[in-house]
Amino acid sequence: MSSAKKIPSDPGYLLPVLLLAVVLMAGAVISGCTNVAQQQSPASQAPAPAAISAGQPGAASPAQTPPVVQVRGNADPAFLVDVNVPGKVSPGTTLVGDLHDAAHPRIVEVNSLGEVVWQYDIPDALKAYTNPGFSVVPLQNGNVLAAFPRSGVYEINRTSRQVVWKYLDPKASHDAERLANGNTLIVDGGYGRDTIDDPAVVEVSPQGQVVWSWYARDYFNRAPYNTITGPDWTHTNAAIRLANGNTLVSLRNFNLVAEVDRNGKVVRLWGEGIMSHPHGPEPLPNGNLLFANPGRLPQAIEIDPA
Repeated sequence: MSSAKKIPSDPGYLLPVLLLAVVLMAGAVISGCTNVAQQQSPASQAPAPAAISAGQPGAASPAQTPPVVQVRGNADPAFLVDVNVPGKVSPGTTLVGDLHDAAHPRIVEVNSLGEVVWQYDIPDALKAYTNPGFSVVPLQNGNVLAAFPRSGVYEINRTSRQVVWKYLDPKASHDAERLANGNTLIVDGGYGRDTIDDPAVVEVSPQGQVVWSWYARDYFNRAPYNTITGPDWTHTNAAIRLANGNTLVSLRNFNLVAEVDRNGKVVRLWGEGIMSHPHGPEPLPNGNLLFANPGRLPQAIEIDPA
């Protein structure tokens, strides 16, 4: 293919993320490129290690399951719950990067009533790195991991609200995940910064050393992918370490999600002819893949990869 393929701009570049409603129907809220994560109650108190997680409720049988106690917080005019079906809402709270007021970005934890049970006001030094969106996830140690585009990844202590770890990276964007071995998996491109010569994903140690990286060029330096022009090449927007040790990488500009092994080999591709600007791929317990598909309808799809 000799002609260049122009990639439309990400909506996140054009509009600030407006978080005006929180709908807790499936344990997740999707708003632009801002990631959210659900965590179990109670989380508004100073948590013990491993108290904040996205794990399943206890192993009690349905007949013995105690009633879920709603963690209460403070009403906030920025949040409106317009759908809340009793018995259908997954228990817990939702942690989200809130950009509805661009001058006062923050990380907030809300309950299913839309009440704020915890918040962290983004310091002035990082406000410039919140638009068009930033990732936040709860950690097993009770802290919060936040990836600020074009700045880096920061671990924030929930109780003291102090930064206890950081990895500065001007090409960090979209997503970061703390791995079981203590390392951090970081999307290292997107938001107008990644080129064919940049890694799409890096894994860094607690000491800030890059111990693994994956370059999309090793597989995709061929037509039609190497003819893509625009502010960035892959616009990678998510990376997930799978139970088998491989890494799931969402390549928005390629309309694909790739599974990459530890040697950098692409062992599986999802989405050809189905995905359009995929975001937030999530492997499900049944082996299927759930992802947001903002480029076409339907905008949320579950596929059987077999």
